[in-house]
Amino acid sequence: MKYFLVLVIAFSSISFASTWQVGPTREFKTPSSISTKVASGDVVYIDSADYRGDVCTWSADNLSLRGFNGRPRLFADGKSAGGKAIWVIKGNNTTVSNIEFLECKVPDKNGAGIRQEGTNLLVQICVFRRNEMGILAGNNILSTITVEYCEFDHCGYGDGFSHNIYINHIYQFNFRFNYSHHAFIGHECKSRAHRNFIIGNRLSNEDGQASREIDLPNGGLSVIMDNVIHQGLNTENTNIIGYGMEGLQDSLTNELYVVNNTIINQRPAGSFIQYQTGTTFLKSYNNIFAGAGTIISGSGATIDSASNYQNTSIALVGFVNVSLLDVHLTSTSPVRGLYTYPGYTSNLFKLTQEITYLHPHSIEFIDTINSERCAGAYPIVKITNSVVEETQNYSITYHNNILYINSETNTSSAFLLYSILGQFIQTIAVNGRTEVLLDCLPEGVYYVTTTSGNKQQYLFIR
Repeated sequence: MKYFLVLVIAFSSISFASTWQVGPTREFKTPSSISTKVASGDVVYIDSADYRGDVCTWSADNLSLRGFNGRPRLFADGKSAGGKAIWVIKGNNTTVSNIEFLECKVPDKNGAGIRQEGTNLLVQICVFRRNEMGILAGNNILSTITVEYCEFDHCGYGDGFSHNIYINHIYQFNFRFNYSHHAFIGHECKSRAHRNFIIGNRLSNEDGQASREIDLPNGGLSVIMDNVIHQGLNTENTNIIGYGMEGLQDSLTNELYVVNNTIINQRPAGSFIQYQTGTTFLKSYNNIFAGAGTIISGSGATIDSASNYQNTSIALVGFVNVSLLDVHLTSTSPVRGLYTYPGYTSNLFKLTQEITYLHPHSIEFIDTINSERCAGAYPIVKITNSVVEETQNYSITYHNNILYINSETNTSSAFLLYSILGQFIQTIAVNGRTEVLLDCLPEGVYYVTTTSGNKQQYLFIR
């Protein structure tokens, strides 16, 4: 059992943050058995297993709640914490990683995998399946919620008021590299946050009955960038992206930036972007609008639009395989060469692609040497005669803070370690079998690649 030291000056005492192990073979069998025992700063590792009807509330601050040795599955089985969720989180600055939340239902018809009531939440590598809400967050204008590398699948009661994810009035919502699909009547993603950054996701109704793919009902400064967005034939709402449709908040910066998205409408009509009167500014750059429908519906906003591509025939856009929603573009796509540098938002957020979505709920870095930017969520890969892939074979594994890279030859090579958002960490020289201790890195998701990019691996470092 590992301990992390935290010094607290209060009543002349020293407090120790603890690491807890939970699982069927442990002293503590279920998450609920320790939820009232943990203290601020503690880390809870939950063994991969099925936990049936085990629901709880987490009230301590600065908790890390993490699946261990696989992904544990929490089945509601008709139960809920406080009539709200599988987990109700009241503490501040909570991290939840590598957990699956399933089938929460409550009398109010909004049973959630996670009900967020504290300030600040980070959710990584989690799955929310067949709940009435995936994540439901209450009002807290001091809070920032980040959701990344997650899947939301078939959530919703079916009344149109419950959604795959529903964020109420908070300061900022970051939703990136997620796969949200098949919401039941509700929206794939709904947020009333004052600032929204919805970047690099796949939001797809597919053959389901979702309503909007993205709903930002009260506006705010909102960036929708690098997403694959799909509206199927059976959707409950002909509008794909809604902005301010329940009333804009006059006190907010009501600007919408829609940049480098691939948006597909399989219905015979509808609207891709619908905004409310009172929106001050809308930037639409480098998007693909595939299928029938009005591109922008609304009036009164200053609109800056450039290098968008629309074709009512989805088949003629040049997607690799639209039936599988592989919307990478072929080298002969008519979209090739269509691109305008999108600049920045009014608060200086850069609107240029660096990372693209990799299905499901992961990422890939843009190869700036062998690709060219264009409209849509993906650049076009150039056809070249040069060989850029290495011929050696490698295996990459990670366990107990040690990264193992094993080359089948003794040829020296190098690997590059990045943070998940592309920040370079270090170069790792490889010659045969190499072991690198990574215990000094902060918790999070990291990315290892060869210098040529032909071998890549994601690491979740605890």
